[in-house]
Amino acid sequence: MKRMLTFAALLALAMIVALAGSRPRVEARPSRQTPILVVLNPIQDTHVATGIKTTQDNVPMKTGLWLGAEYISYIQFEFPPSMGSGATIVSAELQLYCLKGEIDVEKDPEFQLSPVVRAWKERDLVWDNVPNSSGPRLSARWGECTDGDRWKVVSGDDMTNLVQRWYDGAIDNYGLEIKKKSDSNVARYTFQHETAQNRYPLGNAARLVIKYEGATVDTPTITPTDTPSVTPTPSNTPTPTETPIPSDTPTPSNTPTPSDTPTPTNTPTATPESRPAYMPLALFSWDLRAADEMPVEPTAEPPVEPWTAPVAEPATAAPRLSWLARLLQQLR
Repeated sequence: MKRMLTFAALLALAMIVALAGSRPRVEARPSRQTPILVVLNPIQDTHVATGIKTTQDNVPMKTGLWLGAEYISYIQFEFPPSMGSGATIVSAELQLYCLKGEIDVEKDPEFQLSPVVRAWKERDLVWDNVPNSSGPRLSARWGECTDGDRWKVVSGDDMTNLVQRWYDGAIDNYGLEIKKKSDSNVARYTFQHETAQNRYPLGNAARLVIKYEGATVDTPTITPTDTPSVTPTPSNTPTPTETPIPSDTPTPSNTPTPSDTPTPTNTPTATPESRPAYMPLALFSWDLRAADEMPVEPTAEPPVEPWTAPVAEPATAAPRLSWLARLLQQLR
């Protein structure tokens, strides 16, 4: 019985061990973000030279020693807001496009790049007011400029660390000073300068190529803005006048209809009857023969009355007969 119990216990223990060994192992691996690539164009670039008192910001940059004159180039970049904060610079590379390389004896001249310690402006910079520089000082050897080797590059850990310090604000970002490291040999490079036509990606101006990761970008909260309504333009408001209270209007009476007006007729003018002014004597010829037989009665003269303007009346024959009678009496 004891043997059976011991055997069962050993069998159970073996099964537990087998099951524990069959579980998959989970390992914690750090997650790695894909680096972001950004290419920066310079915000200003220029050069100065001994004996030249005018600014050179509108011509290609020159650096080195040539014909007894020293040339120093200055270039500055600025980080874009899209890089945010807290980024880690994975790599940084300065690229300069060589237009011309003038090398005398030393086939691989050495140049030096140093961070500038104060602000400067390309339109004001000449030999007499160049800014100072400090470490870290980077070295570069570029060789000759040929069609297959136009881009001269400065890269490596020193360049990456310098860009990281600029980004973190550990040192002020006033750009770089580029000059020949030693004046023992003669060499001069001419690099493409920054203009609207020469900027990346279409042009060949200088550029700073950065790869970074882990940046935090603050996204502003967008507050909806009320759309303003159209405000009408105020017009001149007329001043109200007092409105008279209407009085009682009398009810119109019936207007009589006019009757037909008779058409006036021509009133005849009374024409006096025309009478002869004398009586022909032939009418009284028979009276003369019988005058001897007829008694003549004296005719009384009419009384004389005060004269007034008589109303014209038609002449009568009676006065003429009495006059004729008197004439006849006188003839008798």
